[in-house]
Amino acid sequence: MELIVAGSSAAAPAPGDACAAYLVRTNGTTVLVDCGSGALGHLVGEIALPEIDAILISHFHPDHYLDLVPLRYALRYGGIAARPRLFVPPGGCAFLASLGVALRGAPDFFTAAYDLAEYDPGATLALGSLEVRFHRTRHDVPTYAMRFAGEQVLVYSADTAVDPTLAEFAAEADLFLCEATFPADPGPVKVGNHLLAGEAGALARAAGVRRLVLTHFWPGFDRAVFAQEAAETFGATPSLAAPGRRFLV
Repeated sequence: MELIVAGSSAAAPAPGDACAAYLVRTNGTTVLVDCGSGALGHLVGEIALPEIDAILISHFHPDHYLDLVPLRYALRYGGIAARPRLFVPPGGCAFLASLGVALRGAPDFFTAAYDLAEYDPGATLALGSLEVRFHRTRHDVPTYAMRFAGEQVLVYSADTAVDPTLAEFAAEADLFLCEATFPADPGPVKVGNHLLAGEAGALARAAGVRRLVLTHFWPGFDRAVFAQEAAETFGATPSLAAPGRRFLV
């Protein structure tokens, strides 16, 4: 299993970065996990778009789904025959239909390019050789962490505040891709809806994961500080997500 990062910023892209977007690849199956602002340019630098078998959206904050719009145009008018499956949280089909109306007066704006469906957070989703489970996180809109199980296990925290039950969901993962939106001293920025870097490290330690990769960094902070603060609570040095970085799980 391989993790490829296409975007690692929170809210708005840092220079040279994009918002949340990740590829999970294993045994002929390629899944795009979230597709945030600015992600498409990095994504096409990593793979050919027809290679994407499925797309999973954790929640409907723009930094996690907004590049579904340019990706739709690339698929629709780029001479690409592929129609990737697009799985969204409950209520997501109606949300995207209303967004299509707002953008182009077309409720079928997204279904013209994607095979759209809502995932059941209480069920296991089979995607090729992967099995995906979901966990509702503590966030201000319905948001779902994801656990990808194949020969290895990768867990993606999505967006979350401190949540002890997430440690159970991520237990003994080979790789934990965890949001670390703010450092310990974020200044005037509101922090209650996300993890501090030290909290991400403590969560990973409680889960007993083998490797921690931090992501979802608020622009403007030195990312080395995130790594240092998470290392103090995790007990080992985490890796930092960035566009183009690849991790073998």
